[in-house]
Amino acid sequence: MRWLDLAGAVVLALWGGVVLGGGSPLAWLVALQCALAGVLILRHTHPQREAPLWARIVAWMAVLLPFGLRIESNPWWSLALSSIGLAVSLWAMVSLGTAFGIAPADRGLVLRGPYRWMRHPMYAGEALSWLAVVLANPYGHNWALVGVLLAVLGLRVWWEERIITGYATYRAQAPWRFIPGVW
Repeated sequence: MRWLDLAGAVVLALWGGVVLGGGSPLAWLVALQCALAGVLILRHTHPQREAPLWARIVAWMAVLLPFGLRIESNPWWSLALSSIGLAVSLWAMVSLGTAFGIAPADRGLVLRGPYRWMRHPMYAGEALSWLAVVLANPYGHNWALVGVLLAVLGLRVWWEERIITGYATYRAQAPWRFIPGVW
């Protein structure tokens, strides 16, 4: 077990407990996502190759950024979109199983679940959740934070697509990055 994975799993577990204190349905989904991520991180397979330490640290720091979003309003449509996004992320995480990790690494290609149709469903679900929150709470702080999150997400995608063995073949099988039929 590497120290960054262990520290990250502990932080996710603690943060999941804090979020759960919010009591909303969205808080339950976020807490579930944190718990699932922590368990999968502790069980994931050793990577064949991984990104450099600085890239792994950037990926881990990005995990904490969504918790900085200022949420004062949670209308039904925002809650629904966020819940859909988190459900897609959870489905992707379960589909990844022991190949799940926060930091870019080659733990093998996964071709089941939503990965049959798009290459980055977990990121697509997370982005949908963030955008739903920002649309309901359009503060400059939130827009800036989501801009940083989307930029880091783009970096993570770029790193993963270059580090995972067989990715060019997978790209031909699942041509859509985030939205099937669109992009």
